[in-house]
Amino acid sequence: MARPVFDASELEQKVKAILNEVRTEGDTAVKKYTALFDGIELNSLVVSENEISEAEKKISNWSTNFLIMSRNRVSFGFMCLSKSAGDIPVSLSK
Repeated sequence: MARPVFDASELEQKVKAILNEVRTEGDTAVKKYTALFDGIELNSLVVSENEISEAEKKISNWSTNFLIMSRNRVSFGFMCLSKSAGDIPVSLSK
């Protein structure tokens, strides 16, 4: 069975528009899209060391590894979409 063909050009334009807005508007745009996509209104983007430590205690090793793998795949996808890898800062380490 053949996979359905997916035209990503429209999606690519939407993603580029969001990335450009984040580049120009910074934290304001991040908060806007967090509210839009995640339904969460953020007052601050700063996460304390204590919040990170507490969150790490609540997540399994499998989940941590899955999240790292997912982040790496998304980062690679953004690199592929950008005209040059220097357009988007990417860290593939934990």
